[in-house]
Amino acid sequence: MEFRNLTPFSVMNYKMLDTDDKEHHVIAMKVKYSLVHFSDDIYQAKIETNESLCIQDQYLSAPLCSGVRSESDLSPFKPYCDVIIIGSAIAPDSKPVTQFPVSLTVTENNIRLIDKTINIFGKRCLKKINGRWELQSPDLFTTLPLGYEYAFGGECKIYADEHYNKIDEHYLLSENNRRFHPENPLPPIAHDYHPFNPAGKGYIQNWYIKAKDIDYIEIHRIEDIKYPFDINEYINVITADKNLNAPCFMPAGFGVITRSWQPRLSKAGTYDDTWINNRHPYLPKDFDFNYWNSAPADQQISYPGNDITIRVTNMTHSGSLQVTLPGHRAFLLARLENGPILPVALNLDTIILDTDTLSLLLTFRQKLSTDLPLRVLEARFETNLNAPLFSVSLPDKNTGDKHG
Repeated sequence: MEFRNLTPFSVMNYKMLDTDDKEHHVIAMKVKYSLVHFSDDIYQAKIETNESLCIQDQYLSAPLCSGVRSESDLSPFKPYCDVIIIGSAIAPDSKPVTQFPVSLTVTENNIRLIDKTINIFGKRCLKKINGRWELQSPDLFTTLPLGYEYAFGGECKIYADEHYNKIDEHYLLSENNRRFHPENPLPPIAHDYHPFNPAGKGYIQNWYIKAKDIDYIEIHRIEDIKYPFDINEYINVITADKNLNAPCFMPAGFGVITRSWQPRLSKAGTYDDTWINNRHPYLPKDFDFNYWNSAPADQQISYPGNDITIRVTNMTHSGSLQVTLPGHRAFLLARLENGPILPVALNLDTIILDTDTLSLLLTFRQKLSTDLPLRVLEARFETNLNAPLFSVSLPDKNTGDKHG
């Protein structure tokens, strides 16, 4: 099969296997728009042609130790569309406050597909005063990056060369775990982390408090408005070394959920002896392709039309930003071996709104079985809303030549 990119955008054709070991062509296209102010809080999307497909994960700081800013576009298949927001929370009128909400709404044909609000706080902490943990008032602030490093989560880690009190053997890493620890050859002797967000703040265990004589805990600054922080529940949990599974202890945010974090990791399937003996190197049968969706579950939607409206509040200095996708159409033209020509829509499966750079990044994708008798596959993009997706020229009557 010949593949042609007839667009000015970054497009890639590659292959994937599904859980039945069937092979598919995958075509991914990246389209960028700059956001131009139109009136009030309304912005218009102006098309750009200088954005490449992201071929490796872009981390917020140190690779594998922080959250992911943007993920590789080379996913094999996403069953839903991810809506990702990159940016910062900005206080109303840029005036210092101790907390304020930020929100995201996505609508299509006046139907709300996403309606999400989170609360942002100034730096806040718990202090142990006279043997009792007390929540301190948040500091004043005006802006905060909307990354998971400020959401609930974190890790408890102790190294052999630092000062610590006696640690119960139950909490020490085994020799085998230390050998395979990512920080080998100098791994910690004890390491526990929040499986839903190791990069965050507030996660702590009682054994760690005792080992390090902790009397100050910096807690998260981003929380779901529906599940406010409950200090009494928090203290009851950490003093008993119980799992922090309540909704108020789940990380809140608008960004990418890293592949190695829960609940995403649970969708990767089972890699056990049965898999090694019967399936390796193919995907486990219980692999869920929703694993490739990187947005929080409440920011995953069915493939939308090309004219949805996105609105965010308190993520720009002006207060709100609203943009409607311009209705452009990304598609494939499949020329079959036996003559027919078929248009195939590319699904919009990733929307990234970056309020810091005022840009909108769209990734379109489609998969086609390699069993199809494809002669030529063309990537195309139509900006004229009234134009047909393609037209066919009849053979020249004088020469008999066919076009395409």
